[in-house]
Amino acid sequence: MVTRYEERRLERIREELVGKPTGFDILVKRKKENIWKVYYLIKENPDLTRKELSDQLGISMRTITRYLAVAKKLFRKGLFISQADKQTRDMKKRLTKMKQIVARKPDIPNDELCKKLGVSKQTLYKYFALVHKA
Repeated sequence: MVTRYEERRLERIREELVGKPTGFDILVKRKKENIWKVYYLIKENPDLTRKELSDQLGISMRTITRYLAVAKKLFRKGLFISQADKQTRDMKKRLTKMKQIVARKPDIPNDELCKKLGVSKQTLYKYFALVHKA
């Protein structure tokens, strides 16, 4: 006999497999939209306070504070850098560093290379695959 909890769990799994947005997906989308709203409001009027932003967007001051913290990390000279761009840039730096290390010491063990790059073995194997493709 399947319990109500198990039915709901299976239904959520089916929805994820089909591609319907889950509650988490909607939350993440709303958060990104609100961060963009904060970005544009600040861009238009840099003198806005947290209280004014909170009133305009209908979001608590604590949430606005968190959004501003995220925006500070992503702002760069007035530009909004996506997280994907940041990850790609970091990956390219690690690939370059990996090539330099392997060129200097070709017989370096994978464990040591992982420590020097600060990545897991799985990520290291992905990097090897990328290097061999190029």
